[in-house]
Formats: sequence, structure tokens, C-alpha cells
Amino acid sequence: MSRRDDPVRAWENQLVSAYREYQYGKVLGPLLEQLRAWEAGDLEVAEADQAVHHAHRANQRLYSLFQAGRKSVIAEIAHDPTFLDQFAALHPPPPEVELRKDPEL
Repeated sequence: MSRRDDPVRAWENQLVSAYREYQYGKVLGPLLEQLRAWEAGDLEVAEADQAVHHAHRANQRLYSLFQAGRKSVIAEIAHDPTFLDQFAALHPPPPEVELRKDPEL
């Protein structure tokens, strides 16, 4: 079976892709709201600047995480049982996948 046809790899790829969307949404969504507030005159430029700075730092951390590779991201997802449970409920894993969550949570 090729890697492309492997159901475990396909499910893991979906998991990583969804986690990327989820994490970047947590950073970019609030930034967008704050920039819109600034544009509407409801936020001072210094506050908008801080929002951009905060988002930039968070984006750098996410970039490093996602550049580390699929297995590293999957290990990180184990520390986020809420996301993992919600994803698995919508996208049940193949029978070969054992969902292991961070035991310290």
C-alpha cells in the first residue's frame, strides 16, 4: 500500500490540517477583530500595534510547530484533548489508530 492510500496517514493528515486551521484561527480571528475595531475608530493605534505584535509572536510559535513535522504536531495534539475529542467525533479514526492523550491532563 502506498503512503497515499494508507488510511492512517490520511486520517493523520486531516487531523494535522484541522489543527492548523484551529490554531491559526485562535490567533488570527482576534487580530482581525482588533484591526476592525481600530479601523472603526474604537481602538487606539497603540492597542492595534500590541495586537499585531502578540499575533506575530504566536504565529512564530505556530510556524515552528508546523515546520517540525507531522509526528511532532500529532504529539502536540495529544496535549489538547478537547480538540482531539471534537475532531475524532466528527472524523472517527481508522481501527488501527489508538488515540493516546497526554496522561498528565
